[in-house]
Amino acid sequence: MFDVSDNALMEKITCGDHDAFGALVKKYTKYFYAVAFRYLSDKQVAEDMTQQAFLKLWEAPFKFDPSKGVHFKTWFTSVIVHLCIDYKRKNRYQCPWVQEMDVQSEEKSADKKILQMQAYALLEQSIQRLPVNQQTAINLGFYQELPYKEVAQIMKTTPSAVKSLIMRAKENIKKNMEELTHAQSKI
Repeated sequence: MFDVSDNALMEKITCGDHDAFGALVKKYTKYFYAVAFRYLSDKQVAEDMTQQAFLKLWEAPFKFDPSKGVHFKTWFTSVIVHLCIDYKRKNRYQCPWVQEMDVQSEEKSADKKILQMQAYALLEQSIQRLPVNQQTAINLGFYQELPYKEVAQIMKTTPSAVKSLIMRAKENIKKNMEELTHAQSKI
């Protein structure tokens, strides 16, 4: 059923076709999980958000309107992103492993893996500090490698605004990393 277009699958899903729904879930689960994980950095919560989004799709498939000229993948990415943003707002969510990780090594270890983990934790903390619109732009445009046009559709803005948001996000990530590094050096 993978050779069937997303729009054709959605038409079938609207009519209650379980096989079409299964095909769409199978086709996109990994991709949408990756989007959710990029926001939440927690495997279980990202899995829950992905499942919740697919459940919402099954319950109300008519919310996807192909006549608006938006591709299913773009539209559903928007659904995932908004679920993740809402989850973070409601739960004042912060990535658990970033909170718990002791970025300062007591032994000044030269172990590359520890240094990489520390750098990654610092980067994730810096991204988490960004305003939501910059986080969304950087996650979709940079990490998910979506074209600016698709990111703009998801964010309901223009491609040039997305480009600007990504540039500001990169600047703010650099500033946040410097601040976090400075704060950690005082510990």
